[in-house]
Amino acid sequence: MVQAYAFISYVRENSDIVDRLVSDLRAAGVKIWLDRDDIKPGQFWEDAIREAIQNGAFFIACYSKELNARPETYMHGELRIAIDRLRNIPRNRVWFIPVLLNDTEIPLHPISGHESLKDIHAHKLFENWNEGINKILQIMNLDDPDCRRLLHFIELLKYYPELRRQAIEHIAQLTHINTLTRMAVTDTEALYDEEMRRWAGYLNIGGYFIEYIPSSAHRSATVRLAVPALIEALRDSDVEVRQRAAIMLREIGPAAAEAVPALIEALRDPDEPA
Repeated sequence: MVQAYAFISYVRENSDIVDRLVSDLRAAGVKIWLDRDDIKPGQFWEDAIREAIQNGAFFIACYSKELNARPETYMHGELRIAIDRLRNIPRNRVWFIPVLLNDTEIPLHPISGHESLKDIHAHKLFENWNEGINKILQIMNLDDPDCRRLLHFIELLKYYPELRRQAIEHIAQLTHINTLTRMAVTDTEALYDEEMRRWAGYLNIGGYFIEYIPSSAHRSATVRLAVPALIEALRDSDVEVRQRAAIMLREIGPAAAEAVPALIEALRDPDEPA
């Protein structure tokens, strides 16, 4: 799974204030997809935008007077693509985040016969910028400092191999993290590295996140990665590591059957508390 990001939809007349929005969100740990930064040379730009909207964890619509003053703009096309996805998202999940950059009307874009984008509450960023940024972070569950730190550690796991072990150690210490970011950690390619997988098993990463994997395929893959590391952890000299491994194997259940012999041996350990 690619790390979750927010797609920003805007008109070029608002580039300066959108740059400020992007800077503040990135400073808080949010990964941003922005057309002028993330469309690669050689890509068909319309395809790149459509794919980014379809795969984004959030869609931030930046409404403004400048948008409404234009007779036509690609932002309206992005909004229509967003509506197509919005129709398939449960109503209790926030994905579409409208913000007002200045005092203006929200253009009419029907979602259904009786609803439009105007029915989704938009925060007035122009009235209180800092409060608006905090509101966006709350919606994303990133107002929690632990969540923001976790996103930083995920970046270290992905791009800085020499810091992966330290990053995993820090991740293991985070307790107040949401489902979305836990999923991102579980699917980080760094955990497919044998050494990192073993270290993650020692520190309660891997099996710890299994319950948050939405598809059976991902869950199965994660179990295959976690169980060998947990078997190794059952033989660790540190009793706390052995205890953690046993608890995680219990949570995995029948899928961890190959660990039963090692678990029985660990239970015979005289150092193990009764």
